[in-house]
This record gives sequence, C-alpha cells and structure tokens, in this order.
Amino acid sequence: MKRLIPLMLGASLALALPLSAQDIAPSGFQVQDLRIAAVRPETSEPFLPGLAFLDGAAPTSYDAGLDRVSGMLLGAAVLLPLSFAFEARRENLIGAGLVYSGGLALAFVAKEVLKDLVPRARPYALSGGPLEGEFLAEAFESFPSGHTTLAFCAATSLSILAGQLYPDSRMRPWIVAGVWGMAFGSAVLRVASGSHFPSDVLAGAVVGAAIGAASGFAGRLLLPRGN
Repeated sequence: MKRLIPLMLGASLALALPLSAQDIAPSGFQVQDLRIAAVRPETSEPFLPGLAFLDGAAPTSYDAGLDRVSGMLLGAAVLLPLSFAFEARRENLIGAGLVYSGGLALAFVAKEVLKDLVPRARPYALSGGPLEGEFLAEAFESFPSGHTTLAFCAATSLSILAGQLYPDSRMRPWIVAGVWGMAFGSAVLRVASGSHFPSDVLAGAVVGAAIGAASGFAGRLLLPRGN
C-alpha cells in the first residue's frame, strides 16, 4: 500500500502537466473539436486543453442547488469520523485527531497550490453567460476539485486510522462506508453542478487519497493499536 502513494502522486502530476498554462483573462472561451479549451481572443490559439474523451460531455450550466449539496456532503464526510469520539480513549482521540486534521490541512494546501499552478477554466465559464463576483474570481480554479481532494483525503485517512484504532468496533464499517459514499457523492455533484470537469474530480481524488494514505500510515506508526 505504501508503494501506491508515489504512484498516485505521479498520476496526479501526469494529469496536471498537459493542463498547465499561464493565466489569462476570463474571456474568449469556446469549445473546439470536442476539446475543452480556453482561447486567446487575439490569436485563437487553444491552450489549457482538457481530456476530450473524459471532459467533452461535461455540463457547462451551473446548478447552485447541486453545488450546495456537494458542499454539505463534503462537510458531513469530514465531520462524521467524530462519531468515534464516543468510544475512544482520550489519548487515542487526541492523537488521531491531530493526524486526521493534519492530513486535511495538507490536502487543502496541495489543492490551493495546484489551482495556482494550473489555472484551468471551470465548465460554467464556457457557457457564454456573464461572469461576476465569486464566479469571476473562481473562474480559473477548476483543477483540481478542492471538494473531492478533501473528501477523498478524509475517507482514505479514516479508513486506515479506524482500522488501527478501532479494529473491533461495530461502528467502524458503517462510518467508513458512509464517509466513502459521501466522498463519491460530492465528487459526482461537482461535475453535475457545472463546477468541475471529470478530470478535475479524478485528479482531486488521486491527490486527496494519496495525502490521506500518507497521513493514515503516519498515524499507524505513531498511535498505539486499539483493542
């Protein structure tokens, strides 16, 4: 399992490399040859290419309701592990909380750095509608999906830590399954709401799972095994 971490990080970088480009003004968007592209109006030179086979059918209309639901699922996925507090020894609870929150903090930093390095247009920016306020400010923050990065970090880290600290808990399989279900649900809704392309969500899942695995294995080394 430990060997999967560098492989997952490498996969996320492989997704990012063909998307890298300099930032541009949020104007002149169009779809060309089934490839999602931001276009320099003065040259019509496409860049920030997407993955046609994966992203070509992504919806470009924004759905505020689905966006809100995806945010609620993320919040629930991150907070549901607190259910273990009812059966944790104090020393385990504090240590696990530090490891878990540390992984989430690292995932947050990683997704912010990637968004700066890869200023990719969001799907709703391609709809042709006006971009104002928050929509304009976040128009080039599509890669990777931050919600998916955090949700998959939480789910992966929880899976490993729960197996270490609560191997015999009757709650463990239900909580772990619930967090994974919410993580996948949030990821699907990021695409359905017009906020991200499928490749953004895939990259977020890879980055989040890699960081979650790293934090989880760190917890296994640092924390005593539960009964």
